[in-house]
Amino acid sequence: MNNYDNAVPKALKFLVSDGDLIDENGNVIAHSDTLKDMYDQAVPEVKKYLLSDGSVVDENNNLIIKNDYYKQVYDQAIPKALKYLHSDGTISENPDNNEKVYAWKDNNDNVAYFNFSESPEDDEAFEASKLLSIDFDTILNGISIILAGNITNYESYTKNSDSEFEIVVNNVTYTYIRYTDKDFELWEV
Repeated sequence: MNNYDNAVPKALKFLVSDGDLIDENGNVIAHSDTLKDMYDQAVPEVKKYLLSDGSVVDENNNLIIKNDYYKQVYDQAIPKALKYLHSDGTISENPDNNEKVYAWKDNNDNVAYFNFSESPEDDEAFEASKLLSIDFDTILNGISIILAGNITNYESYTKNSDSEFEIVVNNVTYTYIRYTDKDFELWEV
């Protein structure tokens, strides 16, 4: 049976891992959990790489798709420059390549970030450390350091173990323990 519907070339459609069905230009045609399940169950699973020009290629560098949508995805995924605001008012970007940031959780479940992975040995070492205030920008997929400074606003410091220390601030004792799940690495773009 020949008819017009069978003869007209059909638009290419692509299934994306998040469950979006998109056309050649990256426009979302449909989205559902069923489509995501279909994507997840597809066999064989080919490794795909997103390139800076918006191309998606397989592991043999064969072009799968290229459009502005994936160019935008790539641009949003590039790490944003990290800014450090110092106590003297100066701002610097990414002072060190591959600087590790370590998370510590206090007894109130608040997370603080320091530049040490083990509790400093004494007051002097603790004061020489840095406390980092982190701003996670979920819209831009970026991370900014809005304060990086020596720790000075405490009354006493006690090392309990390599993974636990206590500080007293305004006569309140805070016990910090390592929270490795929230560690991350800073890198220069």
